[in-house]
Amino acid sequence: MPHDIARVEIDELEFLDAFEDLAHGEEPRTAATLGQMAKGLSNREIGVTLGRTEGTIKVHVLHILQKLDAADRTEAVTLGLQRGIIHLP
Repeated sequence: MPHDIARVEIDELEFLDAFEDLAHGEEPRTAATLGQMAKGLSNREIGVTLGRTEGTIKVHVLHILQKLDAADRTEAVTLGLQRGIIHLP
């Protein structure tokens, strides 16, 4: 059991490190993309909202999925909400 607790703590730290850049500066567009994903917008709709091309948004979405180690958009949004990276109104 102690190993499980240690693993959870390590996972949490790795997660926070991976998203520090999203939440606080280096990639604000990527963080904004995650917020728009939470609203259920398509890549095209997110692109219009953020003033970017659909292709750029696809890249942001791929980065989000990789950084969260998420299988899909729904899991990425769920993890973002659980970790306090994004908030629903």
